[in-house]
Amino acid sequence: MPSHLITRRNALVLAAASCATGPLLHAQTKGAASAGDYPNHPVRLIVPFSAGGTSDVLARALGASLGKLLNQSIIVENRPGANGNLGSDAVAKAAPDGYALLLAADGTMAINPALYPNLSFKPERDFIAISRVAVVPLLIVASASLKANTLQEVVALSKTGNTSLDYSSAGIGSAGHLTAELLIARTGARMTHVPYKGGGQAITDVVSGQVPLMVTAYATAGPFIQSGKLKAIAVTSAQRLPNLPDVPTVQESGVPDFDAASWYGLMAPARTPEPIIARLHAALAQAMSGDELKTRFNNFGAVPVLDTPAKFQALLRSDITRWAQVVKTNNITLN
Repeated sequence: MPSHLITRRNALVLAAASCATGPLLHAQTKGAASAGDYPNHPVRLIVPFSAGGTSDVLARALGASLGKLLNQSIIVENRPGANGNLGSDAVAKAAPDGYALLLAADGTMAINPALYPNLSFKPERDFIAISRVAVVPLLIVASASLKANTLQEVVALSKTGNTSLDYSSAGIGSAGHLTAELLIARTGARMTHVPYKGGGQAITDVVSGQVPLMVTAYATAGPFIQSGKLKAIAVTSAQRLPNLPDVPTVQESGVPDFDAASWYGLMAPARTPEPIIARLHAALAQAMSGDELKTRFNNFGAVPVLDTPAKFQALLRSDITRWAQVVKTNNITLN
């Protein structure tokens, strides 16, 4: 059984953020362009997580489309560490010239502020929201051996006997963890969190039947669902997932007004000139209108989204408040 404790290593990694930021600051300041000819050299799109995950896949698809429209290379750079805080901090401290952008996620921008009281950046203060680019509905999945096929059956099973049902996640404070806790609060299910240090082993142990349940993205669970190694119980967003049209939502399964999905968006350092923000937003709008990007997103369970910067900023404020309440109510800490 994996450890339920998160070590303090993340805090030490995050402390190194200021050191890691130096080269990025220097690289972006040198030869910075004015808003009028932006962009006149390659743009770095920082992904604060490892290669291969949902953020990385989204960033590479987005970077390819934006690069064509901006007539400039978009270099995707992975800066993992401290649950997404290391790479985010690097962009927060980068020159506000449009040459260092962040592929932001709700986990880092809306959840981490409640989990890290000494976070080195403040999302609302240190970033300009350009637009969300995708919403990724989460799935409640179960091992094939679990004797429950619907959400109602899962909740009922959790209340049977003397032990609760375990569920895995990619780690304490992850979107899957907090969405599961929100579901527990709304349904009264008896479930116990089993955190892992990443989604790979977490899903593997559900496939093997060691842990019965998980809340995760289609990109992670889809292949196992298609092969019959996992059962899709419900979708956490308000709409069904196009890839799994027969799987009901949590709302349809008897939990009114339940709507929880991860979002990903494009952000720039605070004080980035408005004309640069407008240029990037216009390019995003054009990219989102094309079938190529929509198809690539839909293939791994992401729904393309385009917001105004003001709407995205308002959503960020709302989500920070919402997830802070979930963290507080459930007494979730990293220790």
